[in-house]
Amino acid sequence: MKKLFILLLFCIASTQISAQSPFDIKVCANFWKDTSMLLNDGIVIELRSMQGPFVTVVIPDTTDISGCATFPISSVPVGIPYQFTGKLLDSTIAGITILDLVAIAQHILGIEPLNGHPVFAADVSRSGTVTTFDIVQLRNRILGEPIINYGPDWYFVQQNCTFQPNNPYYVNCPNIPVDSLPFMNNVPLLGWKYGDVDGDALTGLIPPIDSVIIEIPNTILKAGQSIKIPAYLPYNTTEFAGFQLGFKVDTTLATLEQIVDASQIGDFNFNHKLPNGEVKIVGNNILDPNQDTLFYIQIKSKVDVPLKNVLKFTQTDFPSMIIPTQDLKNYYKIGLDFSAPVSTISPTIPMNEVLVSPNPYRKEATISFNLTNEEKVILEIIDMAGRITYSAAYDMLEGRNKILIPETAMPAGSIALYRLTTPQGMVTGKMIKQ
Repeated sequence: MKKLFILLLFCIASTQISAQSPFDIKVCANFWKDTSMLLNDGIVIELRSMQGPFVTVVIPDTTDISGCATFPISSVPVGIPYQFTGKLLDSTIAGITILDLVAIAQHILGIEPLNGHPVFAADVSRSGTVTTFDIVQLRNRILGEPIINYGPDWYFVQQNCTFQPNNPYYVNCPNIPVDSLPFMNNVPLLGWKYGDVDGDALTGLIPPIDSVIIEIPNTILKAGQSIKIPAYLPYNTTEFAGFQLGFKVDTTLATLEQIVDASQIGDFNFNHKLPNGEVKIVGNNILDPNQDTLFYIQIKSKVDVPLKNVLKFTQTDFPSMIIPTQDLKNYYKIGLDFSAPVSTISPTIPMNEVLVSPNPYRKEATISFNLTNEEKVILEIIDMAGRITYSAAYDMLEGRNKILIPETAMPAGSIALYRLTTPQGMVTGKMIKQ
């Protein structure tokens, strides 16, 4: 009797794990934002069960006109519910920009929380929560820096999955009874790309709402001379939440030595070691409303050449953009103008050694600076229209020097630039007269 009981148990168990007859199943991989089809080879579809093995299939090289793929399932244990998931490798940064970094920062600060698919896309580290570590990893990916490999860039779940309002990091996906699988004509999946929080990986960037110009000095580089070049934004910088810039240095004409933060950006990062002289800069959390220079580019020229022949903006896979504080889901396109009334800076007059006091001022101000040699120095005051409102030459001594700026150099209630010029180069900064 005991042997008969064991035999019956064996037969029941064998029935539970016996395979279904082979059948075909159709799966469609869609994008969460607009349910558009991903016509992309290499999407890995998994028929998942927590109680048994996965059935893994790679969508073949050809899909039908709907963007779906049909593949055979040859053996599935019965009596076990299943779920479909998908994944896809995508090494490009398509859809990943400073817009996503700002959105993640707003979520972390609780200013504008993310929900649904975007909060999963923000979890770049796949940790089950969104932290500043995700911002660091995403920023490194934008800049082309090394990143930790957390697995496939895209992840797909069934379209009928639901998100829990009280737990944004949990998704509830209904199980599919195994007996229903052979009769399913279409299994729609919705996927997100990690890092693409605003969902423009497939649709492309929305058009810019306007454009702004970054001004660069119109100057001639001298062979063998190393100078700092300010990138100047002629606006109140607190109007902007963040920016990204891509440009190239013609390495046959000059060598990029370094990028220097203007000390007004809370999160300033760059990568200047990319191939072909490419440079990527990402800035977030602009702090100082009285500082208009975003950063400095230090270049050593190989020949006498106009600066505009050396620097070129790139607008291809790394668009240059800046985000307005009042509209964090939109951006301005950034252009470049080489006619700015801003001088290049000679390393012989370090910026941190030039001081205007008081600034802002009412009647008179003093500008002080250090010199490494006795030199003739020209002081110029330039208004925001590029007009020189004051100019004077001085014979200065080695060491610390001071120049009195007269009351008549600037009209009351104005902003202007000072420019100090020596035989070795120039330095510039901003002045305010109340």
